[in-house]
Amino acid sequence: MFLSLDHINIIKIYPHHKFIICAADFCLTAIYITFMKKLILSVAILATSLCANAQTLIKPNFKKGDVAHYENVTSMQIDLPMGAGSQQAKVTALSTITVKEANADGFVLEDLCTSIKPEGNEDLAENISAFIQYLENTPLLLQTNKDGEVIKIVNYNDVAAKISKGAVAKIDELYKKTPELEQQVPKAKLILALSTKYSEEKLIKTLKETGIYALYGKTLKTGDVAERNINGVKAKTTYTISSVLGTTAIVGTSKATMSEEDAKAYIANQIKEQGGDDDAMAQQVLSNWAQFKQMGMDKIDLDMTETAHINKSNWITDYATKGVIKVMGTNVEIESNTKLLDK
Repeated sequence: MFLSLDHINIIKIYPHHKFIICAADFCLTAIYITFMKKLILSVAILATSLCANAQTLIKPNFKKGDVAHYENVTSMQIDLPMGAGSQQAKVTALSTITVKEANADGFVLEDLCTSIKPEGNEDLAENISAFIQYLENTPLLLQTNKDGEVIKIVNYNDVAAKISKGAVAKIDELYKKTPELEQQVPKAKLILALSTKYSEEKLIKTLKETGIYALYGKTLKTGDVAERNINGVKAKTTYTISSVLGTTAIVGTSKATMSEEDAKAYIANQIKEQGGDDDAMAQQVLSNWAQFKQMGMDKIDLDMTETAHINKSNWITDYATKGVIKVMGTNVEIESNTKLLDK
């Protein structure tokens, strides 16, 4: 009850009116509480509006020894052009992130994939898993700057050796199953391309494209537009930021901005990464570009939405990605959900 000294005095002076006065006081208290609830809600809504228009630095507040467990489920479906069918795959991965160091210069994070479970089309599942498929139960030590952005793989040499070993084994297996591939792309050339594909710079870039490492170190506000490179596709992402009761929500909506020349460069780069002769094979594709264009297969489009929530300690509690990429008549649908299991 919210009783003032005046109320207490009235009750003492007029004891026979005590019940009526207390009842009136209760009503006033109820009205006061209702008013305060509405006021708090209004303030929360106002704070949300203010936060949406203010710049937000997404900087983690990790402590040495912090441990977090994440689950990621990513599914992909590819619809091939000209009625060639479709393929589906899903990969479920569990990982543990441990804060090994935390100081004024940044953090050292140990990211350990403890389990990876592929389902569906094997080739597509490998594409989803990327380099992580070779690092199950192998720690990835990541150095960040003071704002939490990943800037270095501390144990890169060990990681690169493990990835190369796994990737070479996969290539050997592939060429044993389909020896005719040697005529199209020599195995030695494909193996040589691994050093470029899995350079430290490219691994960091992959980690920061989407997911829990994509936001740390960024300063964002509602309406901000960022130019990004998402898996080789140039895109613009528009952000919406809101914050309620200590939880920050970030939504990024991306659309491709690929010109015809960008599309040609993208195809040439894909051929190079797969070990092909960039000059000869790419030129063969480009020489038939007019035909691709006539068939409507010359465009590269991307529509994607990313949604993340961050708690008071700036741990990302969930990160969802849903998008469609169209490359030369091939339609790729992607859905990925990462969630914090416990911390």
